Amino acid sequence: MQRLEIHIDTRRDGAIARFRGDASNITDNQILKALHQITQKRSGRIVLDLTQLSFIASAALGELVQFRNEVQDYGGTLRMAGANPSVEDVLKKTRLVELFPLYPDSDTALKT
Repeated sequence: MQRLEIHIDTRRDGAIARFRGDASNITDNQILKALHQITQKRSGRIVLDLTQLSFIASAALGELVQFRNEVQDYGGTLRMAGANPSVEDVLKKTRLVELFPLYPDSDTALKT
C-alpha cells in the first residue's frame, strides 16, 4: 500500500491535482489541505487526475465532496479524469459520478 500523494499542476486554463497511491487511510483533512492552494487561487477549471490512484475510501470521498462544494461556492468547475476500473466502480456505486463528471484523461477534462 502506497500512501496518498497529491501533486498540483497549475496551468493557465485551470489546475490539475494528480492523485497517486492509496486513499484509504487519510487523516486530518489530508486531501482538503493538499487542495487548499487551488481554492486560494480560485482556479476556474479543476481536474482531479485519478490515473495513479489505486484505491479510494469513504473518508476520501467525503473530502472530495467538501472540496467540490468549496469550488462551486466561488464559481469554479470540478471534473475527474483517468479513474481505473475499481475507483470508477466506487464512484458509480456511490453515485458520485453524478457530481463529478468523469473523463478519460486530464487534457480532455480541461478542454471540455
